Amino acid sequence: MVLRSVPYDDVYFSVQGGLAEKRHVFLSGNQLPARWQGRDDFVIAEAGFGTGLNFLVTLQSFLATTKKTQRLHYLSFEKHPLGAADIRAALSLWRDDIGPEIDALCAQYHMIVPGAHRLIFAGRVHLTLLIGDINDLLPQIDAPVDAWYLDGFNPAKNPAMWSDTVFAAMKDLSATGATAATYSAARVVKDGLARAEFVPAKQPGFGYKSDMLTAQRDGPGRKSLVTKRCQRVTIHGAGLAGATLARTLVDDGHAVTVVAPHGIADAASGNPRGLYNPRLTKTLTPLAFGHASGFAALYRFMKSGDIDAAHAETGALHLIRGDDLRDRFTGMAENWGWGDSAQIIDAATASDIAGIPIHHETLWLPRSGSVSPHALCHHYLSDLNVVSAAGKASPSDIQVLACGAAVTMWEVAAHLPLQTVRGQVSFMAQSPQSQNLKTNLCYGGYLSAAHDGGHVLGSTFQHWLTDTAVRDDDHRYVLDRLGDHVGPILTMADVCGGRAALRVTTPDRAPVIGRVVDTPFYVSTAHGSHGLISTTLAARLIADMIADLPQVFPRDLRDAVDPSRFSKQTKR
Repeated sequence: MVLRSVPYDDVYFSVQGGLAEKRHVFLSGNQLPARWQGRDDFVIAEAGFGTGLNFLVTLQSFLATTKKTQRLHYLSFEKHPLGAADIRAALSLWRDDIGPEIDALCAQYHMIVPGAHRLIFAGRVHLTLLIGDINDLLPQIDAPVDAWYLDGFNPAKNPAMWSDTVFAAMKDLSATGATAATYSAARVVKDGLARAEFVPAKQPGFGYKSDMLTAQRDGPGRKSLVTKRCQRVTIHGAGLAGATLARTLVDDGHAVTVVAPHGIADAASGNPRGLYNPRLTKTLTPLAFGHASGFAALYRFMKSGDIDAAHAETGALHLIRGDDLRDRFTGMAENWGWGDSAQIIDAATASDIAGIPIHHETLWLPRSGSVSPHALCHHYLSDLNVVSAAGKASPSDIQVLACGAAVTMWEVAAHLPLQTVRGQVSFMAQSPQSQNLKTNLCYGGYLSAAHDGGHVLGSTFQHWLTDTAVRDDDHRYVLDRLGDHVGPILTMADVCGGRAALRVTTPDRAPVIGRVVDTPFYVSTAHGSHGLISTTLAARLIADMIADLPQVFPRDLRDAVDPSRFSKQTKR
């Protein structure tokens, strides 16, 4: 099967032998594997992930020719990602050559939507898929690139990828000694490489193509990547923010101690069931890009194996309760690029999905679901060093404050304008009317699908309260909202418990994620009501910062969550 792109009317690889073509053009064209010998870290950036064939032949070569201490950082940009089934089918020609690599890619290749997605192979090959327009994303990253794979479709059919913006970003990002290779020998490519301060040269092409281009950086560039290995990190807090980061750092090879004075998931992360949905916006703003990335990362983690966290991939129906929500949800479905993972459906279709009558048009997110945040925190920390007091922690290079509003107890974070919002959830026994509910419902409040004989019904948002005693009035409040939007399928007689805790947020409703300038302190807090998603994003962001890995999340996103957006004169 030779796969052809519909938007660009071009093939993804040569009909005369795609595997050999990729090795000839991109590996040999960049003098690989010779150039990564003796390098602890090597960075490749690729324009056009396509079927992943370039990556797979590079993965195979890197693992076969390097030591276990060496790492490859492979950044790939793709505007129109293929599905896993299409990739499997297209690459089936080469199962005898790269079968294990194909399987390894497809095992992780879930929910590849506009966003930044980190997939890790053999513990030391980091593939970051950056899904979106390369003209928007490439200038926003920060990485010293050693080798460029320019594999966009024919410049005559896809001129936008071979733009001045792309070549200017190549000029800015390339490391000293960087190389580039492409199957194209078009004048526009040759001139673009020259403007990017590369010296291009024609080389023999592959198959029917007589020529291709290679290029070498002309003069000094960025300093080559040297990552920090095995950092000693103390994390204060064992809720979702602390536990998710701890797991990510340990998996990256760092030594982590978690300080949990009140135990694991004792506060807002202690609920027995939490829904995971992104924060929905009409357009894919920088923060929405981050939420989409965090959502996809959590989804892939849940799909990766037997996760003991009561995971239920039920999907979520977001009820359209007015023109404002119709505009927002319709925009999300049109602008986020989620395809069939975000659809506007009518009430009849929603009723069939839900298993109970739904009286509204809805936004249907079939990949959404629910987990137990409490169990997830325990899963993340099950084999880590958790201590009850800071004095029991091992000496560390870095401190991470991930303890909700308590981060302001540290002087470096005392200026952050954190706010608490009390939230109470109600635990409900199934009723004859609710027992058939098969998906989560979101309507300003939410009702989880039936699970183990019950539901979780939420939630209050009370910024004026700071106590965590469970209130009957709040049970009545969330039941009234359910009745208003779904119907009286549950009553006070079905209440079998509840839990209240204080969420943390900020005046701009964005989380606080990143390093406190000129200190060894990092902060992860203010995740609000989307903690399952934003703490997953925060873990990857902070782990990359701690290790000096390539900064692949857009600069606009990093700025939107950075602690420095609040000056030390900000009033608390």
